[in-house]
Amino acid sequence: MQECNDCDKPPTAELGAVLAKEKMMRNETYQGLLSLHSWGEADDILFLSSLSEPVAEELGWMSGKQVTVRYWVTDKPCTRDEAAEAAMRIVMGEADVVLDSRYSEMTGYLWTDEDLNVGGHDLLAELKSNVGKWLILEVEEST
Repeated sequence: MQECNDCDKPPTAELGAVLAKEKMMRNETYQGLLSLHSWGEADDILFLSSLSEPVAEELGWMSGKQVTVRYWVTDKPCTRDEAAEAAMRIVMGEADVVLDSRYSEMTGYLWTDEDLNVGGHDLLAELKSNVGKWLILEVEEST
């Protein structure tokens, strides 16, 4: 085994910057029952029972960032460990998150844009297909 001669030396500024960046990265876990509710002019916006705002609004912080998303969907509330026994999905890539009400002055038409894409996967569509089920969602910022 080779001895480490640098172990007693203070960390370099570069290492300090890497450690500081790691501390600034955001990791969040969300849990709750998936449901669709009215928001703005739309009647089918995805909500989670533990959040007061739409899922796309709450996850807006990750838009444009490299993230890893893990989620478990179960028929009833459970712990993460219990959910891990079921199928686990991992999605990794750049996030694109939008929730915005729009209005056209020319046509008078109102609409709501709701997008939640990670690494090219339409996470919003996957979650909406599980409305009425319990969700555990982990988001880990990678960069």
